[in-house]
Amino acid sequence: MNHHWDEATRPLLEAYFHAHYFLGMAIKYGNELSELPATLPSGWAALLCLYNLR
Repeated sequence: MNHHWDEATRPLLEAYFHAHYFLGMAIKYGNELSELPATLPSGWAALLCLYNLR
């Protein structure tokens, strides 16, 4: 496993960082937005695209 550490751990790290980002965006914009703004913040738009809502 040590010889192929990059290949073995990269998918796990990428999944973690994606989950961390989207959870952070859900918490941030869930608390901030009470109504739909005229222009969507990029994090909120990414979250909507993740769930095919946009």
